[in-house]
Amino acid sequence: MDERDVLVDNRGWEKGISRKYAPETKQQIIRIRADLEKEDSYFIGSDVVKANYENQTGEEVTKSYVDRVLKEARLVRSPAKKKKG
Repeated sequence: MDERDVLVDNRGWEKGISRKYAPETKQQIIRIRADLEKEDSYFIGSDVVKANYENQTGEEVTKSYVDRVLKEARLVRSPAKKKKG
């Protein structure tokens, strides 16, 4: 066994790939968020996206997964800063 073989370890999971959810789930969450924005819905947060996904598919997803998907897709808006004085 060579020293290079000892240093290389092919175990583990690739970063950015979900173990629990399929890539189709990610695309559907993004699509639901886009539909809510098209409808000019007042509530477009992760709780509403999660509820709509569960109503449409019957499968449960965690709120943290929905948050992560929306953040990776850059669909999260940071709150506006308050002006002082």
